[in-house]
Amino acid sequence: MRAAVTGWTAAARGDSGVKSDTRDTIVDAARECIQQFGLSNTTAEKIAERAGISRRTLYRHFDGRRHVIGAVLMRASAETVPHVDRRMRLYDEPLEMLVEGFLASLEAVRSHPVLAILQSPDDFRSLVPPAWTGTPVLRQAYGAYAEALPAVAVEDLVALSEQVTRLLLATLWLGDRDPLQRDPEKLRERLRSWLGPHVAHHCALQQAASRDEPTAS
Repeated sequence: MRAAVTGWTAAARGDSGVKSDTRDTIVDAARECIQQFGLSNTTAEKIAERAGISRRTLYRHFDGRRHVIGAVLMRASAETVPHVDRRMRLYDEPLEMLVEGFLASLEAVRSHPVLAILQSPDDFRSLVPPAWTGTPVLRQAYGAYAEALPAVAVEDLVALSEQVTRLLLATLWLGDRDPLQRDPEKLRERLRSWLGPHVAHHCALQQAASRDEPTAS
């Protein structure tokens, strides 16, 4: 039981455990530049100057500006995990956990000084690396869900978090054009209909595993 949860949370960290002071300095500098100059005006030159390094050193650690921005977003996303986790742990039902975790993620992104840039699909597609995804952070934030359903394979939970990531971005990009987002209860109902089949499948897997567990003699 604990092995499944441990595997999930280990995958959530999404790193190799290798730290680089220079890489961290670059990410910190990029974040400061984004907040001071805006995303589109944050150049590799400005990041390198703020970090006190040459552009050559920057490119030794990152493939370019877009990948630095991806690292900034990943770190900023991790800052939302405690907020999402606290909200999810208020609920016992897995579906309500997931719905409220989604809404907490939405609130956190919209109010975060860096993550708010995700609300612009044009900026996101042009300035964020194509391979970027917030999925590893969602996997960490949704640890409460994994603990509630320990029999569900890590692969299934990863697939769910990828789908939630896409749904989160689509919801952000619709914004005020989506009338349901102005009515929290209607948005909750829509989320239940979208996420319900996935949760039902996971609950069925959990029930089957519980039936198969040997009973104490």
